[in-house]
Amino acid sequence: MRPVFDKLAQSALLRTILYIVLGVLVLIAPALVMNIIVYLIAAVAIIMGIINLVGYFRGRTQGDSGFGIVSGVLLVVFGIVLIIFSGAIISILNIFLGALLILGGAVNLARTFNSGKTVGRQNIFLIVINILVIIGGILIIFNPFGAAVILFRVFGAVLVIMGVSELVTFFVYRKLGKGE
Repeated sequence: MRPVFDKLAQSALLRTILYIVLGVLVLIAPALVMNIIVYLIAAVAIIMGIINLVGYFRGRTQGDSGFGIVSGVLLVVFGIVLIIFSGAIISILNIFLGALLILGGAVNLARTFNSGKTVGRQNIFLIVINILVIIGGILIIFNPFGAAVILFRVFGAVLVIMGVSELVTFFVYRKLGKGE
């Protein structure tokens, strides 16, 4: 059981660092981060499309189904559409991020309740933090098209809060794991 706990602790510490770093970046430059995400997805789609097209024309054989050309064209068009409609995509991204926050907060809340061990004030702190994470996710979902930058900043702040929550969880359960 100890190796499982060690792996969970390592992943919790990695999540903590990721949440806090990404959260701070989003707080500092939310519009930039949103645009970078959309443009990276667009670039990957266009590159994959070009690779499929080149592969199709290089390896064209008799009886080829044409999947390479169809997928290549669709991926390039998808990438271009992402670039052209990046504002709308960012609004949809907020819905996705809100859902992730609700899921993450609910999972951490369930983990807190199902820990089987009472740890006092830390449990109350984790419960409050995770409820705030869920509320943040709900707020983002129900106002996805208004003030996308503000909502993305809220997402960044919630990521920092989740990082702090993960850090507290890491130390509390590490202490419990040592039997102190």
